[in-house]
Amino acid sequence: MKAFSKNSDSIFLGLVILALAIGAGVLYSQWQVIEHYWKTDFRQHSASFDPNQVISMPAGRDTMIQPIDVPLFAPVAIVERHFSAIDPVIVVDSYGISRAYPLQILATHEIVNDQIADVPIAVTFCPLCNSAIVYRREMDGHILRMGVSGNFYGNNFLMYDDRTESWWHQLTGEALVGEYAGQFLEIVPSQVVTFATYSMRYPAGEVLVGDAQNTNISYQLSTLIHYQRSRAPLLSNGDYDERLQAMERVLATTIADVPIAYSFDTLQEMGVVNDVVADYEMVVFWMPTPADPNNIDPNLPDYGQASAFGRVVGGQTLTFRSDEGRIFDNETNSEWNIFGEAIAGELIGAKLPDLQCFTHFWFAWSSTYPETLVYDG
Repeated sequence: MKAFSKNSDSIFLGLVILALAIGAGVLYSQWQVIEHYWKTDFRQHSASFDPNQVISMPAGRDTMIQPIDVPLFAPVAIVERHFSAIDPVIVVDSYGISRAYPLQILATHEIVNDQIADVPIAVTFCPLCNSAIVYRREMDGHILRMGVSGNFYGNNFLMYDDRTESWWHQLTGEALVGEYAGQFLEIVPSQVVTFATYSMRYPAGEVLVGDAQNTNISYQLSTLIHYQRSRAPLLSNGDYDERLQAMERVLATTIADVPIAYSFDTLQEMGVVNDVVADYEMVVFWMPTPADPNNIDPNLPDYGQASAFGRVVGGQTLTFRSDEGRIFDNETNSEWNIFGEAIAGELIGAKLPDLQCFTHFWFAWSSTYPETLVYDG
């Protein structure tokens, strides 16, 4: 995004410098928690939690990274000129409301505490591991305000809630430490696509443009772009699978407790993958970014966009093919979009079953799910 004003590059650059310091040994992965600083019940933790694997930022919670608690939105038509076609956004379409949360804004704040209709949600993004996931921020009847703990664990950052200060793993939504240890936040369906794709599908949709409590932040994160083009992850504990490159983008999901990942390189080459995982018939779509002659930043990297769905509609199992960036099923020759919707043909208006699939860097996903199957074509 090319507008909206002043210092988010310096925030992310500060995180990069801190990460490099950690990598150089200035800070070593260790248990650095000062208990009087937290009201967390450290006696309660998940069985797999290892406190020695926590990397703790000396600056502490919410000091460098402030979540958005009062999100500011604008209609697509008003902000369209401020975005590049390929800017990635998290899309939430629920209860008759469609919203896009640009990753460039999330890279600065990491969490947006929002509400869709009457449902409180936390839109979360880990810029160091490229994980964008939306959760329902409600537990045991309590609405939680999620914050950034300043701690990193298992190649992912830890969130905390304002009620118990339990620590939550952003990639899984599991509380690892505190009163809520062992419980999971409910995932809210979402999808990462480009801004052009969102604006074409939801021309009347809303777009997050910033923090209503701090309107003087700019979100031109060239530092993030440089990092995402690199080959070496920051703040990594090195505990990840070497079947793929650490920074390789993967679309990953878990079906019947079987985790599987599809690399973007493979998806771009194939366009469509018809697959069966744990007896579940599914499909993975990859599409290029829609052409935009007015692209305001042609230097931004374009990785395309991917999504996964079940492929049984009305009792019929469909098989799909890619034809010059467009997707069709072989049974009816209907055309489908990246949201799993039939947009032309016999099945127009049909919707494929959603899967909880997300884009991550491989090092982050594989360290959490080391038993992951990797689709190799």
